Amino acid sequence: MDKRRLKLLPLSIYKIKYLFHWLFVRRDLSNAYSYLWATLFSRDAGLALLDPLYRVFPSLAGYPKQMEIEITTHCHLRCEMCEHTYWDEKPTHMTFEEFKKIVDQFPRLKWIGMTGIGSSFLNRDYMRMLEYMKKHRKVFVEFFDHFHLLNEEISRRCIELGINKIWVSLENARKETYNAYRKGSDFDTVVKNIWSMVRLKRQMGSPIPELWFHFIINKHNMDEMKDYVDLVAEFADYERGFSAPLIYWTNMLTFDEVSHLSISPTKEWIEEVEQYCKKKKVFYVFNENVVCNVPMRNCVKWTEPFVLVSGHIQPCCALNEANQRQYQREKAFMNCLDGDFRQWWYSEKRKEYLKTLRGGGLPEICKYCHIYYHPEGARARKQ
Repeated sequence: MDKRRLKLLPLSIYKIKYLFHWLFVRRDLSNAYSYLWATLFSRDAGLALLDPLYRVFPSLAGYPKQMEIEITTHCHLRCEMCEHTYWDEKPTHMTFEEFKKIVDQFPRLKWIGMTGIGSSFLNRDYMRMLEYMKKHRKVFVEFFDHFHLLNEEISRRCIELGINKIWVSLENARKETYNAYRKGSDFDTVVKNIWSMVRLKRQMGSPIPELWFHFIINKHNMDEMKDYVDLVAEFADYERGFSAPLIYWTNMLTFDEVSHLSISPTKEWIEEVEQYCKKKKVFYVFNENVVCNVPMRNCVKWTEPFVLVSGHIQPCCALNEANQRQYQREKAFMNCLDGDFRQWWYSEKRKEYLKTLRGGGLPEICKYCHIYYHPEGARARKQ
């Protein structure tokens, strides 16, 4: 288990509270079970307790119970650090029928991340997709959102459905820098919409969706990190004892067009920010997962595949934000709109993929991995 997860043990009291909510308030045993499974075994929402076992014995990993899916590549924003800003391909919405065809290929699904490189609520079918996963499939659902479009009406519906977690994509604490950095959005609107969500949760008696604030460190915002803690602390003070907002600090995923924005905070600055989080009683974690210094043969992220809006399925989300979309499609395992992923999973192709990965080789699809190191990988050649 990743030792950084141990720092989140103080969140346990809230995890119990969320489970209690599913069991005794909503009285939904299926969603309660998915929540418990995700808390113990998922990589994004829990402790990933089985990852060490899969790392040694990959053959023990059964058919995926967790996945991510991209439901649109339409976006009304032009964020400086995002690969979408530099694309020249036509944006696409996934239809509900396409979405259902794909997720139904994972019959034992317990956790799903429903975000890709796009603005989710531009897809008219998105709320229907969320409803399908929560009311019919009874799956732990989380997604990232910039909260520019997530108004009171949408917030109310997310609370009613029992969306488990929403990552707030917000990288600035000051209006001027935010509006310049996330072109097309508006800082005041975003903050207003977040407040609408937390107040509605109180009014409706629901501690979920759990809110985690995602701060991508770059040259535009590193000096705003303490101000950001102050901003989140206001929400945390309002949520105190009811729900637990958290700040997830992470390094930036880089590619050629945005490499000039990348910056690594000093150890001293990180420690100073950590102390400030403690002072403000805000939960936090520093996830330096883009250092790319762990051998690729240690990877088990392939147990959580990622499906592009086109239906192409790849090992995980760590191949995104490399600005190599055509390569991702060409080297994908298969297209889930043309066939059933179970056919690939139980085939010789999967065995060959794992043999290459575990043997120290570089699977073609993993060339642009942001997380794990391989001497022939794209990241290694740039260093």
